[in-house]
Amino acid sequence: MDQLESKKLTPYFKSLEKSEYDKESAPSFQIVGKDFMERIQVKGQDTFVKFYKDDCKICRDIAPVWDKFSHEVKSMDNLMIAEFDMQFNEVPGLKIDGIPTIILFVNGDVNNQIRYDQDHHNLGYYKSFLKKHSPVF
Repeated sequence: MDQLESKKLTPYFKSLEKSEYDKESAPSFQIVGKDFMERIQVKGQDTFVKFYKDDCKICRDIAPVWDKFSHEVKSMDNLMIAEFDMQFNEVPGLKIDGIPTIILFVNGDVNNQIRYDQDHHNLGYYKSFLKKHSPVF
């Protein structure tokens, strides 16, 4: 109780364990709560993240399109295509209103967010969105 009153308690946020990023074997990287900031905050890198839950039907429906898109752009330098499972991970201060949500984090800046608001089932729209908003695409 003393720690609560003195505000020395550390808040708990859900997170799976960190994993290594291998762009060749899995072009869409699974970011977790524990490493979200370090993965996003890479100067000169844009990170395009799909926030999802496995029990979301739309999320499951768009998974094959997202995977195909990830494979097609995996050779691009300074662009990370990533996924974040909201069921098992949290990030303090990150507000996601609904799922699926897709956000482009530009130039390693967690505050420079551009939300993708087009058709989630259309591979071409992902590419045109990045052409418009990502300096590294």
